[in-house]
Order: sequence, then C-alpha cells, then structure tokens
Amino acid sequence: MDNLLIEIEILSRPYSNFRGGAKWRSRRETSSPPQNPIASDGTNVKIYRKAYNILDYYPISGLVKRLDIKRNPLLFSTLLKMWQLLNPSALRSISKDVYELVVEILYKMNPQSLGNPSLIVMNMKIDSEVDIIGKLGLTFAEFYDAIFECIDTLTKSMLINEYCRIAQHCIRTITQSPIFGTMNLYNKRHLKEPQRVTYYQWMQTLMRNLTPMKTSDSQLPDIFKKMLPSRDSTPITKRFLPKISKLESPSVGKLFGIIEETKKSKSPLRSITPKLVNVRSAQIKTNLELIGMKVPHLNQ
Repeated sequence: MDNLLIEIEILSRPYSNFRGGAKWRSRRETSSPPQNPIASDGTNVKIYRKAYNILDYYPISGLVKRLDIKRNPLLFSTLLKMWQLLNPSALRSISKDVYELVVEILYKMNPQSLGNPSLIVMNMKIDSEVDIIGKLGLTFAEFYDAIFECIDTLTKSMLINEYCRIAQHCIRTITQSPIFGTMNLYNKRHLKEPQRVTYYQWMQTLMRNLTPMKTSDSQLPDIFKKMLPSRDSTPITKRFLPKISKLESPSVGKLFGIIEETKKSKSPLRSITPKLVNVRSAQIKTNLELIGMKVPHLNQ
C-alpha cells in the first residue's frame, strides 16, 4: 500500500494536460476545494486539481495495474538503457538540459502537439518546474518517474510492448538528434547539491536480477561442456602426449651429439632423423672391413 501511495502522490502533482494519467481516470467532475486534496472511498482514489477546480476519480484496481506496468522488468531495462545513453559516465544525476531534451522528444509525439506546437513549450515549462523544483538535475529514480508519466500518456493500451516501443523510439530519436551530439554529458556542475535517493528499493532488486551471473560448468548441459575450452593451461598437444620420466629423458651429452651430427649432415632428412646417421656409419664400417682396412671403433 505504501508503494501505491507514492504513485498517487505523483499523480496528484500539478502537471500539465500532457500528463496526469488520463487513461486511468474513470471520471472527472467540477468540485469546490475539499478538505483533503487526496481521498479514497474504498473503490476509487479522488484527487482534487486546484488549478482547474475539478475532482478526478481513479479506480484503485487500475492504479495497481499501472504500478505493475511501471515496475515491469522489460520496461525497466529499456529505460535503464536510455539512462545509460544519457549518462555514460554513470554520474548520480543528469543535468536539466539533458532531461528537457528527452521530454521534448516525447512531447512532440503527443497528438495534441501536432495541431498546436506551441503547447510543447508551454507544457514543458509547467512540467519542468514540477520535476526540477529546487534541483539542478535528476537522479535515476526521479528521471524514471518523469519519463514514465510521459510514456504512459502516449500509450493507448496497457501492453508492455507498447510502452517499450515508445521508449525505444525515443532512444533512436535521441541518438539521431544533432542537439544531443553537441551536449556535454560529462558536466558535473549539477552535482553540487545534496544527495538524494538515486534508486528505489524495487529498482535495486531489478538491477541485481538483470546483472548476469557466472554459471558454473557443472550446471551446463553436456553439449555445452564439450564446447567449452579446458581450464588446463597446458597446450592440448602436450596434455595427450605420454609423460617421459627423468630416467628416460635424453642426457645433455646425447643432445649435443645429435646437434653435432646435424651440423655435419648435408641432408635435411639426416638432420630430422639422427638415427639414420648411425645406420650410415655402420654401413661404411662394414664396407671398409670387407676390403681389409682396419677401422677404429666409432665410440672412440
């Protein structure tokens, strides 16, 4: 219920006609100032608009549905991407100029502004004063509240896909905006103000769930385990060769003997297979003995 009260407080703010959750309103009637500007009869939440002397009725069931849409993980991840585009250095807030650029793009999508473009400037002035009253910039929580109100007005249904489609269209328009290309997104002058809530608790929970976790190899299917490289840093050719003990390994003397024979050999085949050198030497010894010559031992 506390979460719903926060949304009711946002709806009660003196925004322009471009906001106010008209889609969720069941009826509106002229009224004198009531004792409490926000009241409930158990079925509806009644919000008094002082600027227009009217009383708006919002069904509680509709407000609960609206809150579920606002906290949908898919919509949250889309608006988080928009925030990261506007805030590449991950500052705790964005400046007023960056915020107004996004709001102007969304207000230009409003059907009311197509027939009367002057409404954009007028309504932006009204709503900006409400969103940034006494502030130099907006945190992500404040930015999310403001942008959701704009997107909620532009949607005709309660489908998450429509909300995300409008948000994605806004992101594409931002990247193509020449004004956005000239903005200093790394400016920190708006940070010279007291710290405020950057993320609501429900936002922190969603962000933890959206963060990819490292999956253990034991949890993967067998087909994926075969595709993964071995954690052993030893080259695969060495891992599958039989291990040679120290007793079987060639001595340093034999190694130098092979090197010397390689230098004397003219044939690349002999340099590759030193055993052929010994075979050739044995043949020479046999031939010399046949003709009666005394041959010294090769090992001497």
